Amino acid sequence: MLAWIFAFALTGLLLTVLTMLHRINALRGQIGELKAECARLRAQQFDQGEDLQGLSAAGLQQDLRIMGHDAQLRELIEVLDTLRSENSVNQPYHAAIERARRGAGAEELVAEFGLSLSEADLLARLHGGAAHSGP
Repeated sequence: MLAWIFAFALTGLLLTVLTMLHRINALRGQIGELKAECARLRAQQFDQGEDLQGLSAAGLQQDLRIMGHDAQLRELIEVLDTLRSENSVNQPYHAAIERARRGAGAEELVAEFGLSLSEADLLARLHGGAAHSGP
């Protein structure tokens, strides 16, 4: 009877050992898969780091270009403001000259454009309808 108990115990122990060995082999396979996944993730992380460096460099180049465009834009705005200022200074005379050419008298030019009477009189004489009618 003791032999049977010993045989059952030994069989149980053997089954337990075999189950453990099977489990160990399965875990080794999982460990191998996890190592491969870690290696893949490291490679992906490295690639993404390189992509990020490239994007950072490209972003820096874009910043430099934008700063250059910003400086050019400021210069163009200054030129435009200067031209507008010059145009606004000369514009009343151009409009007054055109009005004088269409026959407006000095009093009309004073009232319409805020010119002094002597300025309006000069424009009316130089550019008025009688001055351009010719011989």
